Amino acid sequence: MLSHRPSTARRREVRRNRPDRVPAWWLKLRRREVGWAILFVTMLTTLGGIIALSSRLQPEHRIGQPVDEHVVARAAFTAVNEELTRREKEQSRAAVLDVYTADQRYFEELRERLTSLLSLAERNYDELTKFLSFSR
Repeated sequence: MLSHRPSTARRREVRRNRPDRVPAWWLKLRRREVGWAILFVTMLTTLGGIIALSSRLQPEHRIGQPVDEHVVARAAFTAVNEELTRREKEQSRAAVLDVYTADQRYFEELRERLTSLLSLAERNYDELTKFLSFSR
């Protein structure tokens, strides 16, 4: 038999003391400081994305493309004139004589050393023959 009585005080007490069925992570997300942190992260991410998309990864103009406006360099530079450089190199090559001259001092020193080596070998020839005869 079912009774249709209104809820009793005991039932109200049980319902009041029963733990909520809301997950703990949801309760943590509902805190005020978490909401502000999510807002700041979202704003910074959006701002960073806008900056990244607005910057260009490729130059505005391509090689050979006609340009309607003046293009000014941001930094000072010097352009190399290839034709002038080639002419100056040719003039420099023409100014140098194509004659090889050997340094005679090197050959004189080499001759002296070889001569002294020959005289040293003549002086030590006797010792060499004794050594060779002894080693046999």
